[in-house]
Amino acid sequence: MLENVSPLSHRAGTKIRKEVFPIINSVVGQPVSFDAARTGSYAHRLRAFWSNLFQKHQFNLVMEVVDRPPDRYVRDILQQGWKPRRVVSGDQTPHHIANVVGEPMRVLLTILATQSSRAFRAPRAGTAVRIDGITEEGV
Repeated sequence: MLENVSPLSHRAGTKIRKEVFPIINSVVGQPVSFDAARTGSYAHRLRAFWSNLFQKHQFNLVMEVVDRPPDRYVRDILQQGWKPRRVVSGDQTPHHIANVVGEPMRVLLTILATQSSRAFRAPRAGTAVRIDGITEEGV
């Protein structure tokens, strides 16, 4: 089993998608990709898996019956006194669609983005807000 960042979300640029992943695929075959948020994670983690333990169609059959628990919200994992931002931009594929505009936030951005990332600067989705509404901080 080999696991890595999915080529669908790799931010290192087109060189990774166009040069590196085709080499890996030519050696170990096509990966299956899925977002950990689909299985209940509180953060989007789009990953690729290459394996000789299953065929791609078998994996896809399993994933068809996997449903994210409907009662998971980011607010449930934040420290007391903090709340997630409002969802102002819903999720888009290739990520699992969990966050919907107007509903409470269910999934954070990736958990491995750097703190200096734009996603973690106010007022972006990677920040939480104190209940008092004054302080904002990267999650």
